[in-house]
Amino acid sequence: MNTSNRQTTKDVQEYLNKMGYPVAVDGLWGPETESAYNQMVSRATGASMSASPTLDLQKMLNSYGYNLVED
Repeated sequence: MNTSNRQTTKDVQEYLNKMGYPVAVDGLWGPETESAYNQMVSRATGASMSASPTLDLQKMLNSYGYNLVED
């Protein structure tokens, strides 16, 4: 997943850290964040990501109360 919104990326990075996936909270979606995100999605869903990882992430974060608007 790639995102151009730095604040959204920071929010995701903070969430990854809360869930035990340590990443830098810098607003940049680099390989460290990508790897942590993929690991979290894989463990949370028991499957690989769908064709729309952004939507997967939004749904997952919304299920934890983040209330993101789904694209």
